Amino acid sequence: MTGNTRSLIVSATALAAGFCAGVGTGILIAPKSGARTRRDLRNFAEDMAEDTAEAVDEIIDRGKRWPRGLASAWSIGSRRWTEPSA
Repeated sequence: MTGNTRSLIVSATALAAGFCAGVGTGILIAPKSGARTRRDLRNFAEDMAEDTAEAVDEIIDRGKRWPRGLASAWSIGSRRWTEPSA
């Protein structure tokens, strides 16, 4: 493992640990009750799951349309290339 790779792994681990510590501290000192905080977190997670599913569906739809657009562009380009110049 190179020094750059090791440094990247250590940095990413430190960032993740700091993030988790910050979230944990925020939840512990939050002014809301535990039940309300859990409900809010559950709602947030459900919303994020829905948004992620919609984004993935959109990416898949775009990926399915992309070959057709490419084929159309290829067809137009090849016709213009083979047409005699006026």
